[in-house]
Amino acid sequence: MTSWVIEAENLSKTFAWVPVLRGVSYRVAQGETVAVFGPNGAGKTTFLRLLATLLKPSGGTLQLFGHSPDDPVVRQKIGFLGHDSFLYPDLTPVETNQQIKTDERQRDTGQEIPSEPLAIDLSTGWRVAFGLGTNPVMLDQLHSWTDDGTTRYFSGTATYEKNVTVPESFLRSRPNVRLDFGEGKPLPEQNLRAGMQAWLDAPVREAAVVYVNDQKAGSVWCPPYAVDVTPFLRAGNNQIKILVANSALNYMAGRRLPDYRLLNLGYGERFQAQDMDKVQALPAGLLGPIRLVAAPQSGR
Repeated sequence: MTSWVIEAENLSKTFAWVPVLRGVSYRVAQGETVAVFGPNGAGKTTFLRLLATLLKPSGGTLQLFGHSPDDPVVRQKIGFLGHDSFLYPDLTPVETNQQIKTDERQRDTGQEIPSEPLAIDLSTGWRVAFGLGTNPVMLDQLHSWTDDGTTRYFSGTATYEKNVTVPESFLRSRPNVRLDFGEGKPLPEQNLRAGMQAWLDAPVREAAVVYVNDQKAGSVWCPPYAVDVTPFLRAGNNQIKILVANSALNYMAGRRLPDYRLLNLGYGERFQAQDMDKVQALPAGLLGPIRLVAAPQSGR
């Protein structure tokens, strides 16, 4: 009977609903040597990280040495060396040696590593351009567009950009990293004459598309206000760009409302405008706080 080291059946992996691997089925017997080839973005590294138990499959089945990847026995038989050094970039050689000894002591004694998420705050220092062909302005602190007289009645798309340095130790600390826009705040319910409304003060007004290092990572417009950016981040400098679009009501609020008197004189009053009191500037943009959060489990 063949002793299979790797048994993958219809294996798949997605990040933020973007498929990276689809339908990978493969078997590797003991003693075999296998090379994985493919163009950039084909999913080679993701596949190897699945085999190294650093990622969990989104679909399909995976057996390693006849065991589930979650079985502690599996990791004792696996060695994985990627294209990164996996050293601590901010530590000296002596400090690195001390940290490795601490890690080994935690492993040998079974000491639990804290499961609290780690975070990098990104709420300050954004460059924001309103519309196309405009010069960006600096936002020292995130706030609503309606707080500034020049953008109070702006409706359209604004581009937020920021460079972020991510330590390799941060990426190594937890398997999943998400860009977190914060939680919405519940609003007291009110009686509506007509229509529907979500009684939630959202941190994103009204929708945003996230790019990390020129790759689309996902979009946010409803809870949870977070995007999985794990496959797009790298150790060192990263460029984050967020396209944010708001409601057309702000544009309408900054202009005179339609006057239907002449129309009514000529044709009679065929309709009555409703809820015109609601035509007012609404909070817009990214309200913050925004954080990169590394967590032991998926942020979705």
